[in-house]
Amino acid sequence: MINYMELKKKSVCFKDDSRGMSFIEIIIVVAIMSIAVGIGGYGVSMVSGRAAEACARNITSTLQHVRTLSMGKYATYAKLYKSDSDGKIYIEMYQRVKEEDGFTLVRQTVVGDKTVEVQCNGGVLDSSGVCIGFDRSTGALTNKVGGDFETSTVGQIVVSKSHTTMYVLIEAVTGKIVVKRV
Repeated sequence: MINYMELKKKSVCFKDDSRGMSFIEIIIVVAIMSIAVGIGGYGVSMVSGRAAEACARNITSTLQHVRTLSMGKYATYAKLYKSDSDGKIYIEMYQRVKEEDGFTLVRQTVVGDKTVEVQCNGGVLDSSGVCIGFDRSTGALTNKVGGDFETSTVGQIVVSKSHTTMYVLIEAVTGKIVVKRV
């Protein structure tokens, strides 16, 4: 004899449902896959050279701004250095309004993170950094800003990370700044 209650209990425990996945299950699977792809993409960007490209473009942009300001009313120069405290690459812009006054810091910008390596004229950039100045009348690289402040005549800045190397080239005679990728 068939016990109806027993049969009902068994059918609740063992469903024979062949309708497939529910909408919520699909959403959960897609969310998990999106997280996995995002983590993988972040890992790839950590080893890619995008940080080097961004750093080179930031350096170029700031140096072009300094060159433009140098050819204006006030003596201006830039200092590029790597911070000892956080390891980031900074560029500072200094200006002197009056001949009798000293140079004052106008702006400090982070141009690269600590994973980027920067070299100036063959030497690795450190906390002492390099000062880059442009001639007021021609815009050319100069080793004296405002007639008295000593700067470096940096013709080449090499920015690298992973397998990406970017060159920031400064033409000594004209002061033209170009970014090239190798």
